[in-house]
Amino acid sequence: MWALGRMDTYHPPAVEAALAAFSANPMSYKPQEVANLLWALTAFRHHPEGAFVLFARSLLQRQDGSQIRAADLATLLYALALFNVAPGTRVMERVEACAMRLVDEAAAAAPQPRVSPSRGGGGAGGISVVELAHMYWGLALLGAVEGPLFERLETELGAAWEREGAEIPQSLLRVTFQGFLASKLESHRRSHGFPELALDALKRAWVAGLGGESNKNGWVQYGAFRPLGSVRVRCSLRVWISISGYLMDELWFRSWSSSSASGFS
Repeated sequence: MWALGRMDTYHPPAVEAALAAFSANPMSYKPQEVANLLWALTAFRHHPEGAFVLFARSLLQRQDGSQIRAADLATLLYALALFNVAPGTRVMERVEACAMRLVDEAAAAAPQPRVSPSRGGGGAGGISVVELAHMYWGLALLGAVEGPLFERLETELGAAWEREGAEIPQSLLRVTFQGFLASKLESHRRSHGFPELALDALKRAWVAGLGGESNKNGWVQYGAFRPLGSVRVRCSLRVWISISGYLMDELWFRSWSSSSASGFS
């Protein structure tokens, strides 16, 4: 499934067969295998429906072990936010605790060579900017912006920008700023942890992206009419907002069917 996703080859029968095989014995899969399958579903925009809880349980059953990686948790949070699935409080607490442990372990292992920001690697020796950005984005769109993990991720992303600057791809800067905007919509009074110069760089990357093809087309497109399982986009609302005196920015809000928004614990 991961290879098909990388090749942008969406074959629904193959995806359903893979989901059926996983659902039959989810606890037998290694964390990276679970994350790879979940990533492929996000690439296909194929909603796993009721199997979502199995992905979370399969990953989190090993949260006290050494196998789970920051990349696995980043994929889980990204998928939850992308498919607009609100997990239960217990699931989010376990995800955040596991992520915080990995961030702490990476900090304790420093100084070590940092993982390239353009790669999705990770492990005990460090957490990549890709992983930090997607965990941050996922938490923000899920509304989990008040906990210590979200604040810690802002601090780490700000430090990464100060350390690596122009080496960080513009796409990651845009993802991070989108998470920042979502966090302000969720809790506009909260203080952020970004240095002002870093936040300005994030904003400029976001603004530059507004002139891309997705903006010209009038709304964000997710590929050639790919389904979200049985879920369909209900509406797309274009909103202009001003946050903390920055720029009037354009956001897209997607409203999904109630089956997509239902949570699990």
